[in-house]
Amino acid sequence: MAVSVATMTVGAAAPLAFAEPAETPPGIEIAITGTLAVVVSELPDAGAPTVLLEAPGGAVLELQGVDPAEVRTGDQFSGVVTVDADLGAALDDLAEQVPDGEPEATSDDPSSTDPGGIDLDSTDPINADSALGQALLAQSMAAELPVEAVSSEVTPAADAPAAAAREQATAGVVPARAHTVDIAIVGQSVGATAYFTDAQVNALVAELSAYWASQSGGAIPQITRSTPIRRIAVGNPCDAKGVWAAAANAFGQPQPFQYYGSGQARHLVTIATPTPGDGCEAGSGLGSVGVGVHTGGLSWNAVAGPDAASIVGHELGHNFGLGHSNLHSCAGNTIVEGIPNGSGVYSNGCLDEEYADYYDIMSGGLSYCADRCYTTDKITALNVAHKSSLGFLNAASLANLSLPSSELSAAHTVTLRAASDTSGLRGIRLVNPQDGGVYFVEFRNGAGLDAGGLYTTPVGGGSGVRVLRLADGNAPSSRVLSPLPAAGGTRNQLLDSGETFTTANRGVSVSIASASASAVTLNVKLNKADSFSSVGDPRLSATTARFGTALTVTPGAASPAATGTTYQWRRNGSAIAGATSASYKPTLGDIGAKLSATVTLTRAGYVPSARTTPETSAVTGPAMQRVSGADRYATAVALSKLGYPDTAPVVYVATGANFPDALAAAPAAATQGGPLLLAATWGLPDPVKDEIRRLKPARIVVVGSSAVVSDTVMAQLKALQKNTVRLAGADRYATAQAIIDDAFPGTVGEGWLATGANFPDALSAAAVAGSRGVPVLLLDGSRPTVDRRTAALLDRLRPAKLAIAGSAGVVSSGIEAALKKSYAVTRQAGADRYTTSQALNATTFANPKVVYLATGTGFADALAGAAIAGTTAGPLYVIPGHCVPGAVVDKIAAWGTTRVVIIGGPSVLSPAVETLTRC
Repeated sequence: MAVSVATMTVGAAAPLAFAEPAETPPGIEIAITGTLAVVVSELPDAGAPTVLLEAPGGAVLELQGVDPAEVRTGDQFSGVVTVDADLGAALDDLAEQVPDGEPEATSDDPSSTDPGGIDLDSTDPINADSALGQALLAQSMAAELPVEAVSSEVTPAADAPAAAAREQATAGVVPARAHTVDIAIVGQSVGATAYFTDAQVNALVAELSAYWASQSGGAIPQITRSTPIRRIAVGNPCDAKGVWAAAANAFGQPQPFQYYGSGQARHLVTIATPTPGDGCEAGSGLGSVGVGVHTGGLSWNAVAGPDAASIVGHELGHNFGLGHSNLHSCAGNTIVEGIPNGSGVYSNGCLDEEYADYYDIMSGGLSYCADRCYTTDKITALNVAHKSSLGFLNAASLANLSLPSSELSAAHTVTLRAASDTSGLRGIRLVNPQDGGVYFVEFRNGAGLDAGGLYTTPVGGGSGVRVLRLADGNAPSSRVLSPLPAAGGTRNQLLDSGETFTTANRGVSVSIASASASAVTLNVKLNKADSFSSVGDPRLSATTARFGTALTVTPGAASPAATGTTYQWRRNGSAIAGATSASYKPTLGDIGAKLSATVTLTRAGYVPSARTTPETSAVTGPAMQRVSGADRYATAVALSKLGYPDTAPVVYVATGANFPDALAAAPAAATQGGPLLLAATWGLPDPVKDEIRRLKPARIVVVGSSAVVSDTVMAQLKALQKNTVRLAGADRYATAQAIIDDAFPGTVGEGWLATGANFPDALSAAAVAGSRGVPVLLLDGSRPTVDRRTAALLDRLRPAKLAIAGSAGVVSSGIEAALKKSYAVTRQAGADRYTTSQALNATTFANPKVVYLATGTGFADALAGAAIAGTTAGPLYVIPGHCVPGAVVDKIAAWGTTRVVIIGGPSVLSPAVETLTRC
């Protein structure tokens, strides 16, 4: 059962509200179990609902960090909260109050109720049941400071009884049950509580009992006081939470929320000494708002005497599950009612004026001042919308009119008695066949219970026919609508003769056929025409959107059911060509834009209904960065600048003419912390010289013999850095071993093996190995077993495990079998070079921030890219030149990668790669 709190003031504003949470640093942790209550301040400027926590020892505290929409009054909270850090200064003093020898509290179980002290040096939460915990909670309550949930487990309360269902219209849905009240008079001193006498209390209870018996149709046959009146001195009679706790204790109920909200039809009524200002003046009130008529509840009332029944009766109405009676106001004479655009908000400038329907007890209608002030303590009848919401009207009291699904329109003539009458048909409930909206119609004549009500005074609206609606949700407020006036008329809250109340979609119309002092006859029309009677809003599967992650739109339910559905996805409101299915995967072109979907429902003979979802947040996705130069040498330089924007301790130089000698250099360069640059056969290009000067390396490593990297290049490099060495061997495999011996002089935890006969597998493995700081060993993969040179190198490196890059077609199964005799060996392979690249990267990378893409048909760009990828812990995928394999696109999307680096110009990797076009 959800509960909220409402406030009212007579003749003045009612600023009473719970303290706003202060922005403070994390406070003192307390492990606690208690009962929750959801409360809502219903002042015009009120914010979101508030959750209150009833703590052990009776403290009642505002609880932050728990969503009010996810809990309800009576739920049990178990977890850890923090009290305000400002109370920390008092912790030593509070600790001294704990008796010597008392056991320390434990926090292994936050729900523990074993009381005890606390070790001030401990980081464990304080037990709420300990003397120290209760002292801290009491101080928080006294200072009106909130507590913050750090961790929580909420156990739901028992479901509200079926009798609490809204808008029950059949007889007997609310079983009759007598209610009882515990009444406490509170003030700053016992003497101050004598202002409201026992005789006044008894008269008040008798008056309210008679009133609610008549308005509930007998569902609340009587209200009685079964306990002695308590007169209690409190420090602050205006603090509703503190007053409730003190009063409940006086009646032997230290847990007021748990007891008075438990469905026992029992109410705690506190009457406070009025105090001018601060929301405590005579006429102020605060009450818990339940969803069940017989739930019970609590109220705080500041009354002066004559207005007691109006104030206390109003707060009891909240306890029974009622909101306020409001006035729906729209400027001018063209708008019938606002279009809801959120709780209590309307998109076309209309608004609900809190309390301003001065026709019934749930308004603020006890006084009104214009040229002069009019005041009354007269309680008027409950409006028909509120009565219907609580199930107080049976079929003989309320006419329910709706349009059968087989009909397009219907006309009714209905005669109503006054709302203040005790029998006969006193209300109409209408269902708009166009949109399912519910309207109520009643007649007020200022007689019977309404005689002397504020609306009958010169400043009141007078007698007549009224049209009302109910807000959605628990404890709904009613709102009275103002029909558009006839030509030359004045708009007011009443439907006058000659006027017709018509909804904007013309689904409902009401006009007066005839009227007398005691009854009115109305003409009611319901029109479906050819429109859907109701269409729910379509919903997106997520409110946030990211590149590559599919969104799905679900159509809203329609009545009658649609037989056709079409879809159109939109980018910043404009249609996206071809995006006409129920799901859509955002593309790179959507990044930064907001997406929505229009769903159009169709049915033969009906006007199509098109509704658009709210927009997502701006689409997020990776930034695409192409790194390239005029040729392969300039591309390698561009990669070096990307990976090493400052300096580098070492630079590796390999030939740009062929790949074999350089294959082992990429993981070595990544491990040693430097780039891999390329040299031409004729010498060192100027951009490469300039890059080396910029990097200021302490060492340059030339990969390959003078037949591969000429002595001319060697001389040019030595002119840049004397510490230039050449690593070479008799063939590509010996050169690879020389590179490994130089870069990995000790042992390694693992090693990768790839064929030296081709480059794709070795380069993909190089980025993986570089990121892991391990070598790639090249071998002749066509051999039936491991060659002696490779076996000797492995003996020196002593890896615990080995990984083979590529299938048995490139590294034989015989080599694999031989290696398995001495090492733990795995093989990573795919059907081709592209799927092998994916398999290799899958072994190492999870959620990388950067991904590199290089062509799988040329070695040069991938060679330099593998060194940079290994350094930045990003995978290098070799891909076709005109598209990106779908599995790679899916990985980029799933990982949340923020940057994709495309290595090479458009002639190497086409513009389709920049948009991650799938192969």
